[in-house]
Amino acid sequence: MHLSFAGATPVPDGYLTLMRAFGSPYPTDTPVDGIVYHVGNVIGSSTTVVGVGSQTNFIVSSLIPSTLYYIDVFSYNSAKHYETISPLAGSQQTGSEATTQPSDPTVQPSDLRFSEVTNTGMTVSFTAPIGVPTGYITLMKAFSSPFPEDAPVNGTTYHVGGVIGSSTIVVALGSTTSLNIEYLIPGTNYYFDVYSYHVPGTGGPSYLASIPLEGNQSTLSGSFTLAAHSKPFPNPFTEEIIIPFTVKSQNTFVQIAIYNHMGNKVADVANENFCQGYHELKWDGSDTRGTKVTPGLYTYHIKAKESGHSFSGILVAK
Repeated sequence: MHLSFAGATPVPDGYLTLMRAFGSPYPTDTPVDGIVYHVGNVIGSSTTVVGVGSQTNFIVSSLIPSTLYYIDVFSYNSAKHYETISPLAGSQQTGSEATTQPSDPTVQPSDLRFSEVTNTGMTVSFTAPIGVPTGYITLMKAFSSPFPEDAPVNGTTYHVGGVIGSSTIVVALGSTTSLNIEYLIPGTNYYFDVYSYHVPGTGGPSYLASIPLEGNQSTLSGSFTLAAHSKPFPNPFTEEIIIPFTVKSQNTFVQIAIYNHMGNKVADVANENFCQGYHELKWDGSDTRGTKVTPGLYTYHIKAKESGHSFSGILVAK
């Protein structure tokens, strides 16, 4: 089943969602302050954690047919203090074994919205359709729309950070209808396509590939000085990529680092002083141990120490 609820005001750090079959888990099975729970944990005798975090809508699967499930939702703060008084409570029965889901999604989400736009990031959100599908795949491409050349293929399982076609990046998968995107290029127009998908019992995901939800948004102009043509090239790359930048002042200390899509540093390209003018540095696609990175989405981050100015952008390793 698909669970969703309206977030609390003021917004807490997250929500803990508990589920129990046949009877309500409250008040006998409640979270304990200071304890970090994970999806799949059991509280008490038979109350299962089915949701942890800021997400307010998600899918719960592998349930028993024709069974009444009770759900309790608790707010919590960063210290893992749980608000256990009067949690949000509700119940829903699953369908019978004879009930079948459609093999294909029939409707796309709507109302693509952009907020909290900065020079290197933005929040993208949309409205779920009636007859909620299993989830959504969100694709992003700089400078031009990814549709229809780079569309998801039925039966193929994609991952965040993966590349479809030449330079279309998978930036979100799942039932969430709001996502934060970081490490974008300042002053650049990004195009987005969102597709509904359904996961049947076998055969892999089935995507509604016709007429996706589309939209575009430009990031704000950046503060780090670059020449007009200073985009990393070639991008995507196979063997190596050149990262250009321009330094305004003499003897400026510049740091250039490469991060994976999880935000972990994989390589340092520069940690040194540069003279005034235009420069080009190469990254051969190796991590700090000298091992070639796997194909996918990476970001580079340039920072001028004296001014504090920084710049980030996307690299695609093939």
